[in-house]
Amino acid sequence: MTTNKFLTLKTEDSYISKLTHDTIIFGENLFKIISGTFTSNRSATLYEHTDDNTESISFCSELLPFYCKSEVIHQGDVFNVRFGHSCIFYKNTIYIYGGNQHVETFNSKLIQFYTDTNVFKIVDANKSPQSRYYASLDLIYSTEHNEDCLFLFGGKRGKYITNDTFMYHINSNTWEHVKMQFSPPPLFGHVSFKYKNIIFIHGGNMGNLSVSSDIWSYFEEEKKWVKIMSKDEYYNKSAYKPSGRFFHSCSVCVSNQGNDVKAYIFGGLNDTNKCAEDLFWSYSLNNGKWEKIDNSFGKIPIQRYGHSSTVLNDRWFLLCGGYNFSWHSRSQLLDLYAYDISLNTWSNLNVYGMTLVTHHFYGNLIQVDESGYFFIFGGLRNNEASCKIYKFTPLVVSPFFNVLKDKINEMKKSVHYLENNPRKSLNPTYSKDINEIKNSLSGISFTLVRYVQLINDLNEKIKISNELAKNNYSYLSEKLEHDNSYFDSLVKRIQQLDSPSSDTKEESLKR
Repeated sequence: MTTNKFLTLKTEDSYISKLTHDTIIFGENLFKIISGTFTSNRSATLYEHTDDNTESISFCSELLPFYCKSEVIHQGDVFNVRFGHSCIFYKNTIYIYGGNQHVETFNSKLIQFYTDTNVFKIVDANKSPQSRYYASLDLIYSTEHNEDCLFLFGGKRGKYITNDTFMYHINSNTWEHVKMQFSPPPLFGHVSFKYKNIIFIHGGNMGNLSVSSDIWSYFEEEKKWVKIMSKDEYYNKSAYKPSGRFFHSCSVCVSNQGNDVKAYIFGGLNDTNKCAEDLFWSYSLNNGKWEKIDNSFGKIPIQRYGHSSTVLNDRWFLLCGGYNFSWHSRSQLLDLYAYDISLNTWSNLNVYGMTLVTHHFYGNLIQVDESGYFFIFGGLRNNEASCKIYKFTPLVVSPFFNVLKDKINEMKKSVHYLENNPRKSLNPTYSKDINEIKNSLSGISFTLVRYVQLINDLNEKIKISNELAKNNYSYLSEKLEHDNSYFDSLVKRIQQLDSPSSDTKEESLKR
């Protein structure tokens, strides 16, 4: 009988060891392991470290924003031209590592970009790993050091492909080479995501026209890499899964109050360096099964690689840029797509402001907060390495104004009802109704003020796009001002209903 190599740090009756076989976890057991593994209360998410003082508007999950593209101007001496680098967002700072560009002035050190000031800083860290590109970079919490760390795996170093694992300790500014007896094969162009402080990687190029289709996971508490496979795979039966690929994209979606966890992958290259035919898949961490998504509605994005993705509000899978070899379609893609996970529908998003240009191998699409705004750093533009930085800011969507107007009309009916029905002495719920209306009006007031400010700001600052001007934001602003005035009249009417004078008037009517 074989011994369990996976958990040398655990006792023989370990919960995890009962669900593993050597260095393999069955996908069917994955969610049980995830639920019982991470003992620390710290499990950082994308939005845990956003700045509370940063003003942003979170859109209703039913509505999809459109975007304004702008450029972040910088000197290019710290973040210089590169592609194939890795990026991650943490505490209002974007960390950028590695990349490829054959110039003497190339800076391969870890870089910080502060999103509040748009300033770069080189991180002179101790024990830095050798420069690499097409690696993965994630956030992980170190239970040993009680701190958040960056987690770096794989990538290329010139002609060599690596399977090194490194952790950057942010507090001590030190890199740690995590040496393990068992690791994934050397990979580049793989994708990664984190869930419950467990790092997952999928796919990747192993060299010599060999491409992976496997899932691996790193358990930080155990400091072990394990391979995730279905029982069918383990017993050499045919498995329903994506073909091997690299340079694809991956994002995780947590829905149904955390009870439904899926990773979505799109595109990539296969073992013949052609775009993968089986484009879009989801992997359920609940049951360890793959599902091919090929019956969706709307215009499906074409095959691509070197792109990136993110999930917005646990509802929208956003896809940006990439490259395509096909002779019958554009090779350089200037698009931004969104897949509605709930409705199984694709949409092509409008982008205003600066003209869209090609983007691929730009690291990751770095989403900063729940409003959906994101950055793109460098990458290849027209097959030339770039150091340009673009910011995509979500703009308000006109359907939301109808939602806001409906809420105001609903309050109008409530106020009208109280004005024309018996009052306090005859209606025991009168005070309760008044307070409910006040609370609703207070929430509407905040939203109105924010959107009036935002619309006015758009009118002043987004005039660089003639196409944007056609949407007539001045008209929307006038509508909001009118709704705001009507809202003020409702506030005055409800104040009159709740004032002592209304009691006096009511007594006189009784007499």
